[in-house]
Amino acid sequence: MIREQGRVSFVDAAAVEWVEALGNYVRLHLRGGAAGASPLLRATLDDVEARLGADFVRVRRSALVRAAAVRHCEPWGKGSWVLVLRDGTRVTSSRHYRARLDALFGD
Repeated sequence: MIREQGRVSFVDAAAVEWVEALGNYVRLHLRGGAAGASPLLRATLDDVEARLGADFVRVRRSALVRAAAVRHCEPWGKGSWVLVLRDGTRVTSSRHYRARLDALFGD
């Protein structure tokens, strides 16, 4: 549920491709990337991660990515990766979250 401009909108969790933290807010990047498809939600990334569940992997302190949205990964050095999503978005991981990505890759 997202409150914006005096109304409440409901977002299907299955439509969320990735999430980024922006201070006291998170931006939900939705499938399709159409105008208005990136609503802001006043919440912490930890809260959103708990609500979205196991389909998502934390790739850095400020980003969650739906595992199924990853098209491929490119090594970025020192244990980091660039995850290229289905829509071409590039999300860089942090080496501190490497264990979570290794679990995603099945290593």
